[in-house]
Amino acid sequence: MLGYVLLTSVLFFLTLGQYEMLRLNRKIREHPNLRVLQSFLEAYKRRQNILRC
Repeated sequence: MLGYVLLTSVLFFLTLGQYEMLRLNRKIREHPNLRVLQSFLEAYKRRQNILRC
């Protein structure tokens, strides 16, 4: 039971992360001069890769 709850919460946070990344990508496309957002996105992607390992 607990494992199931953990699994669903992890999946929920992963999908939430994907949604946030899509929204950030759209913001960057709308405002190409926002390099800060882009660097934040890169750091976020690196963190996600570390978490997957």
